[in-house]
Amino acid sequence: MKNKNLENKILENKNLENKNLKYALVTGASSGLGELFALKLAEENWNLILVARSEDKLKSLAFSLSNKFSIKVETISLDLSEQNSASKLFAIIQSKSSLASNIELVINNAGIGIVKYFDQSDANELTQMMNLNMITPTLLSLYFIKHMKENNISGTILNLSSMAAFNPIPKMSCYAATKSFILSLSMAIDYELRELEADLKIKVLTLCPGPAETNFFNRANYSSKKILMKVQSAEEVVSTGMKAIKNKTSVSIVGTSNKILVFISKFFPSNLINKMTSYFMGYNR
Repeated sequence: MKNKNLENKILENKNLENKNLKYALVTGASSGLGELFALKLAEENWNLILVARSEDKLKSLAFSLSNKFSIKVETISLDLSEQNSASKLFAIIQSKSSLASNIELVINNAGIGIVKYFDQSDANELTQMMNLNMITPTLLSLYFIKHMKENNISGTILNLSSMAAFNPIPKMSCYAATKSFILSLSMAIDYELRELEADLKIKVLTLCPGPAETNFFNRANYSSKKILMKVQSAEEVVSTGMKAIKNKTSVSIVGTSNKILVFISKFFPSNLINKMTSYFMGYNR
């Protein structure tokens, strides 16, 4: 009887695999927003390719999601802050043709921040942050847009930017610059595809959350309790991202108050913006 039940379960999973071939790639998937994106996508019956440095965490998450939702989950342990990591990741995926041909969604979520005076920063940590926040998502966007075009795939790329993209931020100068780069890049690519190339099959979207309840500030050695802005839940950020994917929204700012801040900041001089940002970040607390 047990063998019969096992055979039925295997047959059921095989039938599911035949029906559902679509894959989503999520970087920075071992914790925080990336882990929650993986969960939300699994709930919507996406097969997953999860990428992060921590192999143990990835395998644990993959086991949990594949068993709970009867989906296929592949894991790739890779440090995306290293030079050439984007090309390495794409090569790994291309080597598995069944994965590459079915990727319809790429979420460039992996990122880190540094909170300190620029002249106190270490050159290596700045380079790693720029690689992770800018170079890797830029090249992955390039590789997958080309791949989707060549294989006639209707796909979506969601790049994680930030509220920091809209204004300079003292003590987070390089981080804010990387997020401004991603916002500008993604908006331009999306316009190119939609308006100039008339390619309506591929969308490049940008998600701009404010401070969120993740390990971001812990890793940056800064207490989020100092921040005078609302710290958003990971659930709110990811839910906004999932809605953006569904509605193909070019730029999504998370939270009504953040949308208002972005709008009114356009009318303030840059020096005042720097003072306001320093105040809201709680640098004097």
